[in-house]
Amino acid sequence: MQPAQNMARPLLSWRGMRTVSVLIVAVAVGGALFKYHNAKAPAAEEKRPAAVSAKAQPPPTTPPSTSQHNWPKRAIDRAVEVKRDVAAKNKANEVP
Repeated sequence: MQPAQNMARPLLSWRGMRTVSVLIVAVAVGGALFKYHNAKAPAAEEKRPAAVSAKAQPPPTTPPSTSQHNWPKRAIDRAVEVKRDVAAKNKANEVP
């Protein structure tokens, strides 16, 4: 046998082909998901109305420093907000 054939035989075995086919399938699925994600993003931007004035929008309920990924901060802010609402409601319900 020649040295090139000795190297090619293990790659053409069942185990080698199974590894290659799994890699091909994984790359195909990853590529399809990437393409789907990128195709979906521009469609969401097109749905925005073109003429939206800053005065028409209500003020934000949360401070701008909190981000959507900062859920512990938002939870604490919400707890403080509820605490203040309950205190105000209890104060309004007091009998003089």
